Amino acid sequence: MTKELVIVNKAAFRVEKPNICPYCEKGIDPKRISELLYSYQGSTYAYVVYQCPCCDEVFFAKYFPGYGEYDGVAYPLVVLGGQIPSIKFDDCLNEISPEFVKIYNEAYIAESLGCPSIAGIGYRMAFEYLIKDYGIAKCPESAEKIKKMKLQECILEFSPDEDTKTLWRGTTWIGNDFAHYETRFEDFDLQKLKELINLSADSLVREIKKKKYIEKFQNK
Repeated sequence: MTKELVIVNKAAFRVEKPNICPYCEKGIDPKRISELLYSYQGSTYAYVVYQCPCCDEVFFAKYFPGYGEYDGVAYPLVVLGGQIPSIKFDDCLNEISPEFVKIYNEAYIAESLGCPSIAGIGYRMAFEYLIKDYGIAKCPESAEKIKKMKLQECILEFSPDEDTKTLWRGTTWIGNDFAHYETRFEDFDLQKLKELINLSADSLVREIKKKKYIEKFQNK
């Protein structure tokens, strides 16, 4: 995301600009149109009006300068305008892991509202649900054991092949960077984490559908 200095009524503060348009959903560096301060019940908020360079729609970002800042930067409390649609997944993923779909979309909303760190933790959590629910679908009799297993243990036990195992382990490592104090993989950002999760989800979709077709042919 891009930082910029905003000055309203001689008050100056730095903000993170939203990086996704709430209307067209494209990654953007929006144009700042205007800004104002608004006081409510003893607290002062800043509203910044932005315009999307792709679809030209105008939207608002609400900030609370001086509260919850990191490194002197105010992050959007909310981005107002448009609808944030949910991400659609293959039906088989909705069947085996509805929690994955739910948490992934919650993380997507956080990302769309300009909260990448929170989104990263959410995506990592969604990935864990996906892998564990897949393990439970394969071995329902071991559901309670699987719930208590570490994610790496589940990967070692339930990944269908070595390539998938490597992919899932790498996804876990990148996801952990968003949940831990120290970052091990600085070359991997939020978009790459999402790409890894989607590749992992695609690998499960292929495995589940392949198994279903094989079972149908075997029963002929």
